[in-house]
Order: sequence, then structure tokens, then C-alpha cells
Amino acid sequence: MDVSTRMHPLFLIFQSRGLEARYVKEASKDRWHVLIAIFFFDLLTYTIRLGGRVAAAGPRALPAAVAAMIPQLLNMVALYTVLSWVNWRSRKSVGRPWAALQEEVLLSLAVAGAICSMLLNLGQESAKDYTFACFFLICTTLLLRLRWVIGTGILSLPLVVLYGARLGGAAWFSVLPADADVHLTVAWATGVLLSYMIESQKRQMFLAAELAQTAAKSPSSESRLLKDQQYKSASIPLCQRQIVLT
Repeated sequence: MDVSTRMHPLFLIFQSRGLEARYVKEASKDRWHVLIAIFFFDLLTYTIRLGGRVAAAGPRALPAAVAAMIPQLLNMVALYTVLSWVNWRSRKSVGRPWAALQEEVLLSLAVAGAICSMLLNLGQESAKDYTFACFFLICTTLLLRLRWVIGTGILSLPLVVLYGARLGGAAWFSVLPADADVHLTVAWATGVLLSYMIESQKRQMFLAAELAQTAAKSPSSESRLLKDQQYKSASIPLCQRQIVLT
């Protein structure tokens, strides 16, 4: 494979700055649709949970159920307000290479802060809602197409807060189930593994498409042959990975 198309095996960064910038730009464009989809999914989830509590306890439990969910609803509104503004800023910042990196960092910090706030606001009735924190730890980096090093690295902050509260004997930690810390740690580790594998696959697909496009525009037959060889080199690891995943 040509030097300009090589990628770091651990951090998954193209050696070519131009190629890396194009990949990050494409990922940033796709985030807006993902954010909208996740927002409506969260609304549906909250509606189902509210309906389940009312169905179990009767219509008279509706005011208490709504009151118990208000802090989490406010957290959700604040979270998506910040995420929408950050994504809008990144899409409008044309020609600024650091805009995408700032977006990824701010997105990760916003989600990490929301998870920490969720854990701190759990009570006796909502203690089992920590499973939603597990969901965010697994899926945030994957769904938002964040670079796995940035996303999963910053999303380790809730684990730091969790184990700090455990060592410090914080009162809110006693509300959680006995194995909550283990579940959250496994969820984060699962997110790391999935994010790395999926990002590696997407980068190989992006590289193959870039080389194919370059070869189609090249007038020289020798250049086309070279780009075809690079295309095949980029496609082989992808095929191998797909076979392993299958």
C-alpha cells in the first residue's frame, strides 16, 4: 500500500492529512441525521417507560411518575440542545480542520456529563435506569461516528466518577444495584471493541472508494494500474474483517 494511504493500526489515523480530513468531514456530515434519529428514539423510550409505570400502578400514579422522570427529561433536553449546536457549528465551519475534532470532543463530553448526571440523580424508584447509561456507553461512539480513541477515552469519565464514589462512600452509590459498577465497566469495554472494529471497517471502505475515484479520473494507464493495486490492497483487509465478523 502507498505511504499516503497507510493507516495507524491502533489509533486508526491516515498518514495523509488530506485523506484524514476528508474522512472526518464525511463523518461529521452524517451525524446530524443520527442525532435526530436518537432524539426521537429517546422520546419514544420515555413514553413507553411512562406508560408502563402508569399501567402497573394505575392512572392515579401518573403525576408521581411524571414528577420522577422530570429531572431525566430536563437532562435530555439540555443534552440535545448542546449536541445540535455543536453539530451546527461543525457543519458551518468550512475550511477549519480543528472544527471536527472540537465537535467530537464536545459531543463526547456532553454525553459523558449526561451519563454522570443521570447516575447522580438516580433514586430508589429509578435505580434500575442505570441500564440506560450502559446503553450510552456502548452505542455513543459507534452511532455518532466518533473516532474510537476520542469517544471511548472521554466516555471513561463516568467510570472514574462511579469508582470514585464507591471508594469515597458516597450516598448515591448505595442506591445502585450490587453489580452496577461491573455492568457499566463491561458496557464501556464493549463500546471500545465495537467502535474500533466498525471504525476500522468504515475507514477501509472509505479508502477503497477514494482510490477507485482517483483511478477513474487518472488519464495515465500506469497510474490507473497503481491505484488499482492500492484499491485491492485496501479491499483485502476489509474482506478479511467481514469474513471474521461473519
